Amino acid sequence: MKPRSFGNVILLSALSVTGCNRVSPHDSVTDASGTERLVLNFIGTSSGSDFHSLVWLVRRDTEWVPNLTITRDEFEADRASVRWVSELHSFDAENGVAIIMVAEGDAPENSPSVHYNYSWRRWDLISNREIERLQECTSPFDAYAEE
Repeated sequence: MKPRSFGNVILLSALSVTGCNRVSPHDSVTDASGTERLVLNFIGTSSGSDFHSLVWLVRRDTEWVPNLTITRDEFEADRASVRWVSELHSFDAENGVAIIMVAEGDAPENSPSVHYNYSWRRWDLISNREIERLQECTSPFDAYAEE
């Protein structure tokens, strides 16, 4: 079962209303050992919230220390269209792989009309690349159908 951080979602909504430009955790998943975690961060904007980063954290004594960060710019690298991480499903720290939901536009960012397609993908965090497209979604709320 995937841990959720609904309290942070409420906090994020409050940030969106006020237009604060602060980064807030939206979702997180912990590896099987419980000592490594992947956090999906969003940033509050005046019109809602935007993907900010994926951060791989490692537990050191009593603190969570960043091990790897993939920023929005790095995640969108070499793309004409907008894409972002929408949700997390699972995280395998031993192999540096996560199952994530990706939203991706079908037109360049400044196009008058853009449709966003959502899909679950197996993602290599270390190389910041897709390994495998696992499931196409009909909506951004589609759960990952585990194998």
